[in-house]
Amino acid sequence: MLRQGHVTLGCFNNLAKINDEVLAAWAAILNRLPDARLLLKTAVLREAATAEKLRARFAAAGGDVARLDLEGHSPRADYFARYAMVDFMLDPFPFPGGTTTAEAIHAGVPTLTQRGRGGMISRNGETLLSTVGLADWIASGTANYIEKSVAFTQDAAGLAAILARLSLGPLGDAGAYARGLEAAWRRIWRDWCARHGGR
Repeated sequence: MLRQGHVTLGCFNNLAKINDEVLAAWAAILNRLPDARLLLKTAVLREAATAEKLRARFAAAGGDVARLDLEGHSPRADYFARYAMVDFMLDPFPFPGGTTTAEAIHAGVPTLTQRGRGGMISRNGETLLSTVGLADWIASGTANYIEKSVAFTQDAAGLAAILARLSLGPLGDAGAYARGLEAAWRRIWRDWCARHGGR
């Protein structure tokens, strides 16, 4: 935001996850931040008709289409370079990113997500963010998601500090992950044995 003179929010998730409730929340965020832009990037947005339909949906949700930037597929290196243009990512809901959230963390960009509404997939965002020490980037619901989005844009120094320290940390430690998974399987097996009398 300091380099470009405005806030840029982003979402690189699959378009199937971007429902009308998500678009309405994003429109509300942009309405609170009159200079902000929203960058959406996913492969299908290279199709002009698909991009136009998304613009129409965003407008119907109350969003300013003039501040919506849509991009399709990029080669991998170019894709990761686009994270450098984003201040922070906005997770869709109730199905947040998994790979895209991990990629954002790897690129040093935080993601704002919502607490899961039930089921493992809905908790992907909060699991990843908690693991890397970004529990305050987990919103309790849509209203809190909007408020947190606005508040985070007001703290350039805080964002810069996150960008400087954010890394995959334990998410990038394959050995520790494997040991933890093995230990979990052993606990599951021991629990099963205890409940079934060792049979």
